[in-house]
Amino acid sequence: MGKRRYNAKARQVVKTNIDNSETNEIKLEFTSNEYGSSDVSNLLVLPSKKRQTKVIADKKEKTRFLSKAQRKKLEKVVEKKKKKENVSILTLCVVIKLSYTYR
Repeated sequence: MGKRRYNAKARQVVKTNIDNSETNEIKLEFTSNEYGSSDVSNLLVLPSKKRQTKVIADKKEKTRFLSKAQRKKLEKVVEKKKKKENVSILTLCVVIKLSYTYR
């Protein structure tokens, strides 16, 4: 086993979604070079408060290891469900054929 890092949770690099609704509402009208460049990093455009961030969590599927007996039971249940589906489909086909022949 490896060493546990100090403050490992805070060191993780996670995907975040930044709320830019306040910065989109600010509209400045000035001439070309009055306050410098008009790119996104302009100090006049940056919000005065900290923007809210939301962490985008990845969904991880937990793999569940089954014992041999549990796996066999699960396979039997799946087989029974498939057989029931096939029987229902066959009965539906028979009913449809009968209804067309008696018309």
